[in-house]
Amino acid sequence: MLLNSKLQSKYISNILPMFTIPFDDQINENLHLGVSYTAILSKETLDDGIFHLLSHSTMLKEQVHVVDFVKYAVLLCGR
Repeated sequence: MLLNSKLQSKYISNILPMFTIPFDDQINENLHLGVSYTAILSKETLDDGIFHLLSHSTMLKEQVHVVDFVKYAVLLCGR
């Protein structure tokens, strides 16, 4: 929720996932909706602050630190 509000403060549209559906179904739903990037957080994210950012155009994941994410998202979105 914090990442969501920080992105909104930079006028970057985003959606919160439906945590009740399985991970693979959520990825497929995001693809169907045309979501460009999906942030994939895990239990390890709580320990080290690193999560994966999945690009739907390339289907590649890159590691991003939570602290750097908003700045990086601004660059990705050209804001």
